[in-house]
Amino acid sequence: MTGKKAIVLTLAGTGMRVNELCNLRIEDLDIEHGYIHVEVAQGGRPRTVVSPKPTLEALQVHLCGREAGFVFLGRQDGHISTRQIQRLLDEIATRAGLQDEGQVL
Repeated sequence: MTGKKAIVLTLAGTGMRVNELCNLRIEDLDIEHGYIHVEVAQGGRPRTVVSPKPTLEALQVHLCGREAGFVFLGRQDGHISTRQIQRLLDEIATRAGLQDEGQVL
């Protein structure tokens, strides 16, 4: 559950795109100063986003002391896929009554 919470809070709190979140590495987090450095940003230019405290706290809980690698691990390529995140968001929207089951957002 901590991974799901961290994903939703990171997307909502920072405005990051799903692809940017998938490629996020632990080394890109600056938890002490409240920033996330996005290396794989749209347009090919890196950028830095401000991250709210609840987002940073959720990320710390999710990481469980890991210090390197992808923040969100998945089945392929070592990191979570955009499709896995889409499924998670669909599931959350369905449970919240925001969409019918199986409906595309």
